[in-house]
Amino acid sequence: MNPTSTSPILRRSRIDSKLPEFLIEFQKESGKLGAVRSTNCLAVSVSLLLLFSAVCEARPVIPLFPEELEPKASLICNGTVLSIEKTEVKKDFVYLNGLLSAPEMVMLAKIKVLHVFKGQALTEIEFRYRIPQQGKEITINGANHIVLERGKRYRFFLKSDPADGGYVGVLEGNFDDNYAVEEIWPHEPDDSPYLKKEEAIKIALDYLKSKKVETKIDVNHANCYPETTGPATWRIVLFNSPGTPSNPAWITVRGDRTVDEDQSKLGSN
Repeated sequence: MNPTSTSPILRRSRIDSKLPEFLIEFQKESGKLGAVRSTNCLAVSVSLLLLFSAVCEARPVIPLFPEELEPKASLICNGTVLSIEKTEVKKDFVYLNGLLSAPEMVMLAKIKVLHVFKGQALTEIEFRYRIPQQGKEITINGANHIVLERGKRYRFFLKSDPADGGYVGVLEGNFDDNYAVEEIWPHEPDDSPYLKKEEAIKIALDYLKSKKVETKIDVNHANCYPETTGPATWRIVLFNSPGTPSNPAWITVRGDRTVDEDQSKLGSN
């Protein structure tokens, strides 16, 4: 693997005793297939085998960095969630080439704008986002969706919502849309900008240097992974220098530009 490339994050599969709805329907219909030729039965069996292989294994999730989202956003701002309510909008998000749909509903959040980095906004905006319908969550390699809590502060990468007014995330329509919103750490000021990839790597390298690590880490090639849950956090992974038996180091950099030492490993010989 090229150490400078962005590697996908593997989302772990979680096998549930409840079968997906489309497979339940397939079971119901299977009794009607008695007249199907054996070649068709074989094709169905192979298709199901391939499908189970696809949904039961960990699927790759490509991390997106804030600087990648910025060009797509018409509004980037920090804000506090004032309220969250359900809407009457429900729809199915189709994936796996149309073989499986995820029943979802649209939530409406009212946001108090604290600081605007790009675009213009009123002091209060409406933000719509999708969550799984209760009781119909996909339990095998489900989506990474936006999660909000009333009273918490977040950094929003938004675009206008032409259908209902207000805003949606710049990744609206994607199966994984969570990177469009990142939670702000408690001690960050209201006007704290997002942490760029290069800045997170520099913080990690400066921390590594301050600890006077003697292992031969290849500091010129760092992999950077944004976490998918909780306040904005970056995992910086530094690999061995070629021909060096030392273990890789990883440094956890928080969005408030501090290092989480408890979640960091400096490597060892």
